[in-house]
Amino acid sequence: MFINLIKKLVIFIIGFDEKLVIRSGFRIGIQPGDTALLVYSISGGEFEKSKVVKAVETVRNIFIDSGIKLRELVLDANSFGKDVFKLVDVLNELKPERLIVSLGSGMRYLGLVSLYASLIYRELVKDVELSIHVAREDGLYDVALNLDTLRLNIGRSELRLLCFIKNNAERDVVVRESCVKLSKTRSTIYALLHRMVKRGLIIIRDNSVELTPLGEALYYVFCGVESE
Repeated sequence: MFINLIKKLVIFIIGFDEKLVIRSGFRIGIQPGDTALLVYSISGGEFEKSKVVKAVETVRNIFIDSGIKLRELVLDANSFGKDVFKLVDVLNELKPERLIVSLGSGMRYLGLVSLYASLIYRELVKDVELSIHVAREDGLYDVALNLDTLRLNIGRSELRLLCFIKNNAERDVVVRESCVKLSKTRSTIYALLHRMVKRGLIIIRDNSVELTPLGEALYYVFCGVESE
């Protein structure tokens, strides 16, 4: 079966100002035949919603007229883990060879979602060439950074252990079940949990284990794949 791989995919976060997105696209050098993934959220009051809709329509028309392929993703922006999972799912479908995240719109939350989704995609799905583009809002300075050295480096055992953790799970239950299903000793499981706390994946309070937003994102992506 022939799969049409996307050579270059640029994630653009759309906020209130389309000029920042267009300027970033120009700086990045997006060309006809490249694919732009427009990520945005329609939320807030009617005024805020209308500004986002107008910005999306403007960017959409300009990119289409320029011969750029388009894909859009609307996020709810109320669950970091689920938003990251949705974006990773789209990236898994498109399978780009080169991925650029444009962080020029000022929508910080969606920028963080896009960055972590790209890192998780590269870590768990495909070792893609990854970089980010950041610019000042006045356009006087911008920088493109390769993210080859920025790795999550989360071990497979930690990822598998995540699948036994749900928010407010009892630590003793997690340890007992994972010892059996992962064939590891209690001391090893406790060591893994301690390492996951240090890496910001979980929080342990008394006898309960809770996923952090990053841990929740990895849970949705990795454990969803594991269960298939």
